[in-house]
Amino acid sequence: PMLKAAIQMLDDFAQIQSTVDAEMRYGLKYVEEQEILFGDGTGVHLHGIVPQASAFSAEFRVEQKKGIDDLRLAMLQAQLARFPASGHVLHFIDWAKIELTKDTLGRYILANPSGLTGPTLWGLPVVATEAAAFKGKFLTGAFNAGAQIFDREDANVVISTETADDFEKNMISIRCEERLALAVKRPEAFIYGSFTVPAPAGA
Repeated sequence: PMLKAAIQMLDDFAQIQSTVDAEMRYGLKYVEEQEILFGDGTGVHLHGIVPQASAFSAEFRVEQKKGIDDLRLAMLQAQLARFPASGHVLHFIDWAKIELTKDTLGRYILANPSGLTGPTLWGLPVVATEAAAFKGKFLTGAFNAGAQIFDREDANVVISTETADDFEKNMISIRCEERLALAVKRPEAFIYGSFTVPAPAGA
């Protein structure tokens, strides 16, 4: 990501550091996440996990199936491909729906209000993402064995006063970038699908 700022900002190192940490590094991590998940492999883009993942296909039918059952069946699908799953990726909204599931007495079934442990489901860690394309979707897989990230260059920040007409306007350009590569060594280790739509009440 690139950011424009007034040249006077150079006189306040704390402000520059705050801007870089709060905005640019956050933006860089967001772009990185998008590339790792959905990169199409063209040009400078990574070839992401989702485009290479296997489509979810339930091994057997589950009575009164809900979204949480899809995740367990996706784990089974990965296991049958000889790559036991090590985690799930869900959208924040879908994970909130799962955590807020209650039994007939109004008691939470899976929620962890005290926050003493990290988010887990079926014994595996859950990573929630804000990626809009993930709403209603899930990615389950052997992240520890099926793919590997290679950091070629850590995140670095470059400040310039010579970009375009920055000098004339007393502006600076701040660029934050990194170099990394992604190798999806075992595409079959990842299962990508859509959550089962809940049946209407009384159906």
